Amino acid sequence: MKKQTAVFLGALSALTAAGGYLYHYENNCLQITRYEMKADMERPLKLVHLSDLHGKKFGKSQQKLIGGVMSCGPDLIAVTGDMVNGRNADQRELEETVQLLAALKDYAPVLYVAGNHEHHLGKRGFAAYRESLSAKGIIVLANEMVSIRAGGQNVTVLGMDEMEGAVDRQTLQTLMGDFEVQEGFRLLLCHYPARFALDGEDSYQNFCFDLMLAGHSHGGQIVLPGIGGLYSPDQGLFPKYYKGMYGDMPKLIVSGGLGPSFFPVRLFNRPEVVCVIVSPNQE
Repeated sequence: MKKQTAVFLGALSALTAAGGYLYHYENNCLQITRYEMKADMERPLKLVHLSDLHGKKFGKSQQKLIGGVMSCGPDLIAVTGDMVNGRNADQRELEETVQLLAALKDYAPVLYVAGNHEHHLGKRGFAAYRESLSAKGIIVLANEMVSIRAGGQNVTVLGMDEMEGAVDRQTLQTLMGDFEVQEGFRLLLCHYPARFALDGEDSYQNFCFDLMLAGHSHGGQIVLPGIGGLYSPDQGLFPKYYKGMYGDMPKLIVSGGLGPSFFPVRLFNRPEVVCVIVSPNQE
């Protein structure tokens, strides 16, 4: 009996240790996810996409995360929201997030659209946070467009903030109409991937641009092998747009995100830095 108990306790201990290692690995070990695409442009372009950090730390002063971004050699860094932990974010977390993005901006331009958690800071809190980002040279977009130089060429970025007041159909049509006619690579940033394929005229995929980047889905939180992501905010169980590349023209890339959500367990869904390599069509 004692021998059986010892065997049982040994097996239980081994399973507990294995589970602990799996939890740590799946929730803390960054992966670089690379996508390749072609577009009508003059030169190659490397984009890094970050989303849904939720205040999580990757090494002292975020050095592991910064190192992961730098390993991609980005020409432009796009951030699609929920970098802070909403109502639970304290001043230290906000300052550390600003410091992180300021450090990245030393290597490449950083463009940012807010997610729901930034707006959970409240109007005053979000305004102060946005002001801190802007003071460090981070370009925060809210239903507006900017043209910048990246990779030796013009890149037009439209940033949609779906919580920065309602975007009515006329405003959306005007924004997208101006966006469609821009020369060079056209990049759309939005926190919510479901906006890509809404029913009706407001679906972003109805318009002509090159690439949309989004987050919010946390990669489905738990990825079931052979099935896909388990759950995503707004999309519910077994979401269609949980992580990966979708569509043809335009394309959508959804980041699996970096940090935890209301259910702080990721499984078969490691935190990711997304690297997009865009090549000219003529190559």
